[in-house]
Amino acid sequence: MSLSRSSLNRVPGRLAYNSISLYSKGGTTIDTDLVYSQEEINAAGLGKIDNRDKEAYDEITITPDGRMTTALAAVLWPYTNPTIGAGIFPSTDVPVVVHGNDSSLDTHPAAAVVQMPQMIFHPMKTLVGQMKLLCLRSTSTGAVNPWSTAGSLRTILTMRRRSPSMDWNEVS
Repeated sequence: MSLSRSSLNRVPGRLAYNSISLYSKGGTTIDTDLVYSQEEINAAGLGKIDNRDKEAYDEITITPDGRMTTALAAVLWPYTNPTIGAGIFPSTDVPVVVHGNDSSLDTHPAAAVVQMPQMIFHPMKTLVGQMKLLCLRSTSTGAVNPWSTAGSLRTILTMRRRSPSMDWNEVS
């Protein structure tokens, strides 16, 4: 799967995660970054001969618009009463979907909050700061799907808006 930088989302919009919707704060974007690492393969006397893919994952950063309900608080701060040694990813994948204002739809099959937002008690600012989600490959029957599985890390769909000047009677 090859992704160009232009296909990565940096748009204002809505993030749907764990049964709630978070909207990006005015003047900010929802940033989706692909983190991709490789390991060098070296041979004695030859040096570096190849690279092997080590891992790829996405990080989504959003500054919520500041609305607050108990359901939003439970999603923004999921680790208020943690179990020591427990993982942050549940046994079943929790997807996250970024709905961009540019009609893009970016789906990640498995996500978890890795940076909870700070509370900002200021009369002129929104209540919460920036948060970050880590998106890993999907799992099936307890095993991580291989790189060759289509959509195992993300699925990107870009819808085109109809041009207001287009005459649909002329389309054949």
